[in-house]
Amino acid sequence: MRILAALDLDSHPQTVLRTARSFVEATGGTLDVVYASPELARIPMTEDREWASARAEQRAALEALRDSLPEAIRGSATVLVGHPAEVLPAVTYSYDLIVMATHSRTGLRRLVVGSVTEAVLRTAHCPVLTVRIGADAPPEARGGQID
Repeated sequence: MRILAALDLDSHPQTVLRTARSFVEATGGTLDVVYASPELARIPMTEDREWASARAEQRAALEALRDSLPEAIRGSATVLVGHPAEVLPAVTYSYDLIVMATHSRTGLRRLVVGSVTEAVLRTAHCPVLTVRIGADAPPEARGGQID
């Protein structure tokens, strides 16, 4: 089974990894990690050094998360350029499951900020498992390290 953990490097990536890891270990297979970077898409193409530096930093952070997994299930680490709702669905063709976080925003906040997870749910080419994080999530979902 091929599972993809779509991570937000700034918002509880360990929680999503822990959930994805449990599915991989239960079913066998590999766990790839991906980060979709809207920041890289905003850097002007004329700023090659700034873009390369930001990408290298994000890639190093993503690889460190991937490398925290047991070697037997460890897959690839990929940094995509663009808004997650736009670039994640295209990579879901080759996966059996994608695991990603949801902040469970409601009301005006959801209207203004939008829901990346909802957009991916509607357009992904494989099942999507959401992991609830944020202030209203259970305490065990708000932090911690991979065992």
